[in-house]
Amino acid sequence: MTEEFYTGFTAISVLGLIGGGLRFAWKQLTGRIDKRGAELDAREKAFEEMRDSRIRVLEAEVARMGDRLQQVMDTVGRQRTAIHLLVSKIARDEPGAPELAHVQVLLGEEFPGILREAREAGVPPYTFTETAEPSEQEA
Repeated sequence: MTEEFYTGFTAISVLGLIGGGLRFAWKQLTGRIDKRGAELDAREKAFEEMRDSRIRVLEAEVARMGDRLQQVMDTVGRQRTAIHLLVSKIARDEPGAPELAHVQVLLGEEFPGILREAREAGVPPYTFTETAEPSEQEA
């Protein structure tokens, strides 16, 4: 009977050791998996923060470029109006001026039709206001 007891006790001890070894191995494995998961989460968070900061920088740059583009468009609009006014005045005062022919060569197809109409009618194409609205006579 004692042999059976020792045999059973030995079997239980061996199974306990195997179970303990499996438990240790399982904890090591899951610990590594958890540690790796935490590392990956930290790397992902750092990447997202970096990406978000780059997006904010790019959005600010796009907004700055949009503002600059609007300024340039406003400047070009004012310059175009000034050119129309000056060419219109020359067209009224000296219809055969060589400057008009030169402007027409430079602008080509873009030579404003409004200036040809001003030359024919003798009406200035714009009033002299800041908004450069078409004159009432032309409208």
